[in-house]
Amino acid sequence: MTTVTTTSTIEIPLEEFVRHNTSMLELLQTLQACDGGSLSTTKLYALAHKSNHYGLPWLLKAERMGYITRERVRKPKGKKGNISIFNTLTPKGKKLLSSLGLI
Repeated sequence: MTTVTTTSTIEIPLEEFVRHNTSMLELLQTLQACDGGSLSTTKLYALAHKSNHYGLPWLLKAERMGYITRERVRKPKGKKGNISIFNTLTPKGKKLLSSLGLI
């Protein structure tokens, strides 16, 4: 049995997009507000007041839609932990926020 994935595009009004993606937009605004537009996932959750169980699906959706990039970075020797994931706002994400008047 073979599984085929297809993608379709549906145009919806901007107000409806905002209503259905409010949490994702809050995370994008938090990234925009920080200097450089890049934060580790844990810092992003803390600043946006989101838990990791609630915020992760929205971050992954933003990445799939091209509004952010997520880069795995190994921590330097001497620091606790293994890998950090840094989220960076893309030009497409900045354009979305500016078109919504959220910048």
